[in-house]
Amino acid sequence: MPELNDFDMLCKYVEQNGIKEILEPVLRYVLLLYGCKEATDMPYEELKDALNALSMNKYNFALGDQIESQVIDIKENIKEYIYLYNNIFKDDISRNTLFNILLYRLTYAVKYVVKAYSHASVQYFDYEVARYRENCIYVDCGGFDGATAVEFSLNCPDYNRIYIYEPLKKYFNQCNEVIKELGLKNVIVKNAAVYDQTTILNFEENIPGCSRVKENGGLKVNAVSLDEDISEPVDFIKMDIEGSEQNALVGAVNHIKNDFPMLAVCVYHKADDIWKIPKMIIETRPGYIFYLRHHTFNTTDETVLYAVPDNLLKKDNKTNHYAGLYKYLQNIKKAGHAQFIRTAAFFAEQYENYYMDSFIYNNGIEKLKKWINELEDAKAYFLGQIQELQG
Repeated sequence: MPELNDFDMLCKYVEQNGIKEILEPVLRYVLLLYGCKEATDMPYEELKDALNALSMNKYNFALGDQIESQVIDIKENIKEYIYLYNNIFKDDISRNTLFNILLYRLTYAVKYVVKAYSHASVQYFDYEVARYRENCIYVDCGGFDGATAVEFSLNCPDYNRIYIYEPLKKYFNQCNEVIKELGLKNVIVKNAAVYDQTTILNFEENIPGCSRVKENGGLKVNAVSLDEDISEPVDFIKMDIEGSEQNALVGAVNHIKNDFPMLAVCVYHKADDIWKIPKMIIETRPGYIFYLRHHTFNTTDETVLYAVPDNLLKKDNKTNHYAGLYKYLQNIKKAGHAQFIRTAAFFAEQYENYYMDSFIYNNGIEKLKKWINELEDAKAYFLGQIQELQG
């Protein structure tokens, strides 16, 4: 495919080519990366199944299906992406993130993931974007081991209440253990998934922390809608629920419409999440300002849409990381925790590591990008040599 140097070029490429013309070079490229030398001469009709077989064998994951769904989504909904880029995202970082994620989905060249990566941003609680109301009520959909709820409490130490939803029993128990050990107050942990209604869902879990709805999944879990389950107004909703985000937003329509909460929603689990979720939010409640951030540099996972109520942007209510840390260390000490010293040491070590990593990222990201580009050039050369040898 041609070099796509800007968003307009990307759109023209998508509009002027059919799905086969866009999809075929991506599938061949990824198959060659997997070591499938036969991919050079393999008929187009066999490429997706061959990639599925390889990826299922290695990761129990149909990568060919994922690539096809992403390409079809971009091709069929390019006007939605154009509107998103030109009208919804106002800041350069969001536009750059969207552009590079789309480039990655069209090429699977990892250099575009690196370019999309927001190295100075903290997932769900981006320091420049996230806002917190006074006496904030936080809802954590997809609580896993409780770490994100703790992160919220450090960013918003004067919160009112925290709700955590975790459908799997073992992680639900871990959440309760973390909350108890750290002495967090006013936390309600619920052993349930978040969905568009109160029901029973079939789940599967292939990778820890990645359980999801699946029609023939072997796990039965309780599910609730936020509108039915939480009667009080809420101020901040975070969703990382492995593809159920669109359903969960339907089940939170009243809270979004009436409470106007800050939203941090993952938009990478389904091909159309990245444009459909902001559209859903806009149709539910006008007045949000949208930001897109990508929080890892090795995959297209961890892309988060931040929807900030416009009335919060006028206030100086960004994070106060150290205030939260200080408050909880003081609370633990006053409560007479025997583990105070260990907990304090743990927090101090984690913060030291975090800020050191941030320093390294901020000063070394350009070098990392250069290395990735060199690796991509080396891969292209290597693949060219293979084609010449086979020719």
